[in-house]
Amino acid sequence: MSFLRIVGRNLFVITTRFRLKDCRNDGICKPSVFDFLYRTQVILLFVPLLATSLIAFDGHDQAAIEKQLKKGFAAFAKQDWETVASLCTSDWVIVLHTGASLNLEGIKKFFAEHITEHTLAISNIQVHVSGDATMAWATFSEETSYKFDGNPVSENAVFTAIFVKQGDAWKMKMEQRTLVQPPPPMTEKE
Repeated sequence: MSFLRIVGRNLFVITTRFRLKDCRNDGICKPSVFDFLYRTQVILLFVPLLATSLIAFDGHDQAAIEKQLKKGFAAFAKQDWETVASLCTSDWVIVLHTGASLNLEGIKKFFAEHITEHTLAISNIQVHVSGDATMAWATFSEETSYKFDGNPVSENAVFTAIFVKQGDAWKMKMEQRTLVQPPPPMTEKE
């Protein structure tokens, strides 16, 4: 249910309850000055909340996170670890499709020991920002090719990434990578 619908419903329930209190036993309601003042206060209380949530969902944060993802993955493909570190929290971690989790130093070591000729592209980016705009998550697809210990590898994967807001900047806190393998060829059964 949307935030606006919840606020509207609760505002109606609150104001209706107070109006019913002012009804006499014969069912004729007598509006009071206090009823009007209370409803005005309730409406004025919800205006800042409504404005804050509309600002949080203005699309700026989603665009900033999408831009950061593209910049980060371009740096990752080039093994530009300084740029990658600037876009992540100090305790960033990635959970690989094998279940292993590595921090930035672990990834740097893994790439130095095993990975060469790395290319990648990301697509299908979907970003979601929390209502208070302090955390966000994104899902996206990756197509990558590289040489692992000299052997060529091509993979497709999907990612989920978690972001936190630090000051005015979004920083990636965690990623989870899942391999997506093409389905086996279909054969007719005899």
